[in-house]
Amino acid sequence: EATCVRVQVFEHGCGGHHTNYIEALLPRLIDLKHQGKIDQVIVTITRTHLDSDNFQQQLAPFVAEVDFRELEFPVKPKLPVLSGQAQLMQTILQAIEQVRPDYLVAPSADSQSLMLAITNLLGRKTLPKSVHSVGVFHAGYAGTVDNWQDYLKDQVYRFSWRYAPWSRMLLVNPVVYECILRENPILAKRTGLLPDPVPPLQPSDRSSARKLLNIPEEGRYIGFVGTMDHRKAIPELLQAFRAATSQPTDRLLLAGFIYPQHREVLEREFADLLQQQRIILLDRFLSVEEMQASFSAIDVAAVLQYSRPGLSCNLLKAITAHRPVLVDEYGYTGMLTRRFQLGQTCRVLEPDSVVQAIRASLDQSADYRISPAARRLIEFHHPTNFADTILKDLYTRLGIPTSNSFQSWEWVNEGVAEP
Repeated sequence: EATCVRVQVFEHGCGGHHTNYIEALLPRLIDLKHQGKIDQVIVTITRTHLDSDNFQQQLAPFVAEVDFRELEFPVKPKLPVLSGQAQLMQTILQAIEQVRPDYLVAPSADSQSLMLAITNLLGRKTLPKSVHSVGVFHAGYAGTVDNWQDYLKDQVYRFSWRYAPWSRMLLVNPVVYECILRENPILAKRTGLLPDPVPPLQPSDRSSARKLLNIPEEGRYIGFVGTMDHRKAIPELLQAFRAATSQPTDRLLLAGFIYPQHREVLEREFADLLQQQRIILLDRFLSVEEMQASFSAIDVAAVLQYSRPGLSCNLLKAITAHRPVLVDEYGYTGMLTRRFQLGQTCRVLEPDSVVQAIRASLDQSADYRISPAARRLIEFHHPTNFADTILKDLYTRLGIPTSNSFQSWEWVNEGVAEP
């Protein structure tokens, strides 16, 4: 057994994945601590995070077992360009100096990695080689760029990945991960794909779920579940739903907090459908029970967003609920939907494409059966597999076998060829 093994989690953000990833990681670390495999778990987060509702709801239950420490920002450097990234780099280096961990996990490594890469190339102080460091990366385009701004960002990301001295890089986007495997075999040796942790949804039939939500029980539902912010193609979904359906029992469920600009469009242009209860709006933060019921209540999950290359948590939740999806064909959502037979794709900015996809989705929803490969995808994204993937190198150091617990992206893809 190892002695004096100290694990540090460094997170500068708050809410969303910034909190979710820590919540999914801590049970496994605490289990290793109880087994005597590691000595201490230190989580370094901001004062804002410590004072947040997210902390109270998701992380406070671990305070007896975990040493939560406030992240201290050093004096802001006098750099007119990249000052935020430089400050964040100094912050993580300072946190490492204070804790002196053996194993470091940074669930949000994108922002500090450009300056870490530059500093590394200049031969200056960077991540210590004595610390096994795991950086998690959320950004990247994998060549799917259509303007010069995104092209420049793509080049910056690639530079950061190549030269930032993380012991292991874990990407959350399989499109980007597979691009690295194809184009950069050297970088691929220290790169892996990290599942986004998606807890299993409690199964519920449509009728019971609709009763729980107090919405009409009859008819076919297409729905969007989750926060409807500026990135979500809510106006396009509303317009296409009106054009694609005419039956009084064909309904659109919008469940989750809706941003004012979308609500204004809804109330101004679709008041008649609201009055007829063909559009059902649940404009509020959804509890876990309500979120699960919302996915169970619908026949099709419309995960429509404007062209974004990154991961979609809503898509993964819909898959876990065994609901077919309607997505934009671009990037991550399009790739997953086509490869794993998850539903319909469309071109979100082309009205006719969305209309046709809505009709096809609703007409085929009764016959939808989740594919064997999609079942593997669900298992891959289980929170325990998320933790095992992040801690895989730690398991190796501690002599803990991983063959029985760890499911890789390659294992998921093997299921695509199954009948």
